[in-house]
Amino acid sequence: MLKHFKFRQLHKQTTSPNASNSAVKPFLSLFLPITALVSTGLVTFYQIQTNLIRGEIASTERREVEVKATLFANRFSAIRADLMVLAQQHELRVMLDPASSQTTVQESRTALSEEYLVASKQKQQYDQIRFLDTTGQEVVRVNFNRGQPGVVPDRRLQNQSKRYWFKDTIALKDSEVFISPLDLNIDFGKIEQPLKPMIRFGTPILDTQGQKRGIVVLNYLAESFLQDLSQKNSLSSGQTLLLNAKGYWLQGTNPEDEWGFMYDDRHDRTFAKAFPDTWQQINNQQTGQFQTQAGLYTFTTIYPLLDIHGARSSTGSGRMFESSQAQVDTKAYAWKLVTYVSTGVFTQRSQGIYNQLLLLFVGLTGLIAIGSWLLVQAKLKRQQSEQETKGLEQTLQDVHRNQAQLVQTEKMASLGQLVAGVAHEINNPVNFIHGNLSHTDDYAQSLLGLIQLYQKHYPNPVPEIQLEADAVDLAFVQEDLPKLLASMQIGADRIRQIVLSLRNFSRMDESDYKAVDIHEGLESTLLILQHRLKARPERPAIELMKDYANLPLVECYPGQLNQVFMNILANAIDALEEMNAKRTYQEIQANPNQITIRTSVLEANWVEIAIADNGSGMPKPIQEQIFNPFFTTKPIGKGTGMGMSISYQVITEKHGGMLKCLSTPGAGTEFVIQLPIQQ
Repeated sequence: MLKHFKFRQLHKQTTSPNASNSAVKPFLSLFLPITALVSTGLVTFYQIQTNLIRGEIASTERREVEVKATLFANRFSAIRADLMVLAQQHELRVMLDPASSQTTVQESRTALSEEYLVASKQKQQYDQIRFLDTTGQEVVRVNFNRGQPGVVPDRRLQNQSKRYWFKDTIALKDSEVFISPLDLNIDFGKIEQPLKPMIRFGTPILDTQGQKRGIVVLNYLAESFLQDLSQKNSLSSGQTLLLNAKGYWLQGTNPEDEWGFMYDDRHDRTFAKAFPDTWQQINNQQTGQFQTQAGLYTFTTIYPLLDIHGARSSTGSGRMFESSQAQVDTKAYAWKLVTYVSTGVFTQRSQGIYNQLLLLFVGLTGLIAIGSWLLVQAKLKRQQSEQETKGLEQTLQDVHRNQAQLVQTEKMASLGQLVAGVAHEINNPVNFIHGNLSHTDDYAQSLLGLIQLYQKHYPNPVPEIQLEADAVDLAFVQEDLPKLLASMQIGADRIRQIVLSLRNFSRMDESDYKAVDIHEGLESTLLILQHRLKARPERPAIELMKDYANLPLVECYPGQLNQVFMNILANAIDALEEMNAKRTYQEIQANPNQITIRTSVLEANWVEIAIADNGSGMPKPIQEQIFNPFFTTKPIGKGTGMGMSISYQVITEKHGGMLKCLSTPGAGTEFVIQLPIQQ
C-alpha cells in the first residue's frame, strides 16, 4: 500500500489532468479484456472442480456400498457353519440315543448345556442357543443376557410350538436351514425393549434311525451388523439405509420410521410410500446410482440366502403366535442397501471452492488493474520525451519483473501447499491402513491357528465341512493369506516413503534458514519429476547418474533451494526432449538421454552441486543471457523466462552462493551451484 501511495503521488506530480483523462480509455481497453479472460478461466475451473467433486463423491459412495454389501454374505455363511456344528454335537447325539453310550440322558443334557454356554461366550453374537423337541418344548437353552451368558433352568424353559419359526423349521428336511426375516424380538407378546433386531437360524435334528427328534435354533443378534452399516467411511459423505423387499426401513435416518411392519400404527411408514419415484428406480434394478433433486442415491441388492446351502425362509409374523403367511424363495429374501448424499453436501463442498476462487479473482483483478494502469502510464510517459521513455522503459521492466517474480513466488507457494496437502491427505488413510495391517495379520494368524487346531483334533470332519473346505481351497488360503498380508505391508511402507518425500519437497513449515540434507532435497525433487524420466512410447527412459559425496548439513532456505533444483532439472529434461524430436527411437536407444547429478565439498566450507545433461547444448550468445529476466528459448506459451533468473537470485542474493552455466554445443549443458555451508 505504501509503494502504491508513493507511486500515485509521483504520478500526480509528473502528469497533467489531461494526461490522466487520456489514460482512462487505454486503461479500460486493456483492463476489461484481461479481466474478462481471467473471469472465463476461473468460471471454467470452477465448473471442472465441481464436476470432479461430484465424480469423487459418486465413486466413494459406490465403493462404500460394495464394501458393506460383502459383509452380509460372509456373515450368513459363518452363522450357518456355527449352526451345523452345534447340530452335530456329540452330546446331542448321545442325548437322543442314550443306548449308544453309558452316559445318562440327564448327563448328556448337562454336557450339551455346557457346550452351548461355551459357544455363547466365544461367539458373543447369539441372543439364544437352544434345542427344542418335536413338540416345541425347549430342552436346552442358553441366554446371552447382554454379555453375561447363562444356562436357563428347567422351570423357565418354554413351549414354542406356536411360534412361526418353530413351525417353519420343524417342517424342513435334514441339513436344510431355516433363516427368518430380519425383525424385532418379541417377548411375552410385546416387542422387547430396548429394541433387539433378530434373525433366527434353525435346522431339524434327526437320530440315527432318521427320525426327526427336534430342532436347533440360533437367535442371531443383528444389531452388530446394523451398527457396521451405520459406521461411516472417513471418505464417505452419505447416510446408509437398509430396506427390505417391501420398502420398509430396517435402518434409516429417523428411528420412528424403522421397523414399520412390526407396529400396527406404522404399516404405512415405508420408503416406498415416502419416496415413490426413488423407490421405483431402486426396486427395478439390482444395483445402480442416480441423482435426484434431493441428492445422490447409490444402491445394491443383497440376497443373503443365495450362497447358503439348503437355505429356506418365510414371510414370518409380527405377532407372537401367528404362523408365517407363506414360504419365501431365496431370491425374494432381499434387502436394498442404499447410501444417500443430500444436495446440501455438494453445495457445501462447491461453496468452499467458490469462495476461494472469488478471493483469487479479487486479488487478480487488483493486480491486473495495477499492471494495466502502470502500462498505460508508461506508454504516456514515453510519448513525452525520448529520455523519459528510456527511464520509464527500465522502470516498466522492473515492474514487470517484480510482477512475474510475484506470480512465480505464488506458484512456488501454491505448489508447496498442493504437495503438502496431498501428502497430508494421503498420510492419514495410509497410516490407518499401515496401523491396522499388523492387527489384521494377528487376527489372520489366530484364525489360521484355530483352523489348524480344529484339523489336529478333528482330522476327519463331516462331509459337509470337508466339501466346504475343498470349495474354498483351504490349504491354498492358509498358505497364501500370510503372503498377501506381507505384500500389503510392503505396499503401505512404500506409500509412506513417497508421502515423506513429498512433504520433504514442500518444506511448508521452513521459512527461515535451516541446516538440511542437500541430498534429501534432490531426491524429493526427483520424485516429483519421476513421471517425466520414465520411458515413453517415443523414447526410452532418461538415465539418471548420481555421484553423491558425503556432504554436511547446509544452512539454507529449503523450499527455495528445492525450487532451484526443480527449475534446473525440468530445463534439462526439456532440452533432452527438444533434441529427441529430431531423432528416431533407435537413435535415442543407441545414444541414450542422461542426466548426471554430482555433489562435492569444496575448500573453505563450501559445497558444490552440479547438474548436467547430454543434450544439444547452447551457443555462447544464449549462455550469456540465460540468467536475464524474461529470456527464454522455448516457444511462446511454454516458458516465462523467469525460472533461471529467479534461481540465480535465490542462489546469489538469498544464499550468498554462485550459479554458473557451462555448455558446449552438441555436448550438453551443466549448471554448477556453489553454496556456503554456514550462512
